[in-house]
Amino acid sequence: MLEGLTESPLTAHFAAMATLITGFPRFVATVLVERLRQQPLAEPVHLVVMPEKMATARKSLGRPKAMTLHRGDVANTDLGLTAESLAELLPNVRRILHFAQIHHPSAGRKIGFQVNVHGTQNVLRFAADCAKNKGGVAPRIVHLSSLFVLGSGNGRVNAEARAEKPKHRNWWEAAVHQSEELVLRSGLPYTVLRPGLIIGDSQTGTIDKLGGLYELGVMASQLPRGLPLPRPSAQAMIHATAADTLADATVKLSHAEAALGRIIALDHAEPISAVEFMTAIAAESGRKLARWPIHLGFTGSLANRLLQRSTVAREAAYLNDRNRYVAPDSQAILAALEVQMPEPRQLLDAAIAFTNATLRARRAHQG
Repeated sequence: MLEGLTESPLTAHFAAMATLITGFPRFVATVLVERLRQQPLAEPVHLVVMPEKMATARKSLGRPKAMTLHRGDVANTDLGLTAESLAELLPNVRRILHFAQIHHPSAGRKIGFQVNVHGTQNVLRFAADCAKNKGGVAPRIVHLSSLFVLGSGNGRVNAEARAEKPKHRNWWEAAVHQSEELVLRSGLPYTVLRPGLIIGDSQTGTIDKLGGLYELGVMASQLPRGLPLPRPSAQAMIHATAADTLADATVKLSHAEAALGRIIALDHAEPISAVEFMTAIAAESGRKLARWPIHLGFTGSLANRLLQRSTVAREAAYLNDRNRYVAPDSQAILAALEVQMPEPRQLLDAAIAFTNATLRARRAHQG
């Protein structure tokens, strides 16, 4: 059912000029929507929202002008949209910001592939149907992928090239790689975004929950004081992208001709080392790192075993990422669009400060 957050005269005024966003109200898509709300909209924005997420979506969105909620699910045919929504969208959508993605290990491979791969197939079919309704003019697809579709390795890697027989670490990388390939082979206009690990706000560190790399700080605070934390490889780097930077880049890239038909890597040219990252976490929790590097694929210490068994296991594997991503074209395009990649140390400090503040609030609430 169409959620009437815009009036029909407005939609008619912007005929054939609309943006469709998937993934709302998940965290990354919510940050993207907030970024759009900070500027005058040149066209209406339509959001595909799963039925069980509608209440949360309404509360998050409020009633802004030129934004409309639609009940749907990318894992279903026609994105699970009603006939009313399809009639509204098919003739009008000119760009699709495809952010619907599952990346939590707990979701499992089956559901992950259903949303990430089959969901992307359905988005591409929807885009093709839009083209049929507009005389062959297809909407541009801005597809959220990841640097890590390139798999594990050691050395310089072209972050703007298609992944050729990558060695994936987990089902998530494999699923995101398959969905990216679907977009690249679709024959539709596209811009593929390859961020690193997506973290919270670049200034405040704010994120919806302390998962992923944030959970390393939680784990460290819970370990015995004398227990050293795992030391990553000296060659390993942390490739992280702040959610607000991703949102800013997405909005600008979605309108940029220079980004059409390109893979855009969103990574700082000089990422922080994994050792520096873990050293900062250890210092905050009053601990030290182990003297020798510990490969996180093995169980060489109690801290490492706890790490592997926690829900941070997928992100923990990236503490030993020894790829050096090279993306000169992406950097030039982003610079021309005035997209600023925050300094990695700034991101680290913000994430640690937010984690500590959240843990203090939890302890105060429990006490």
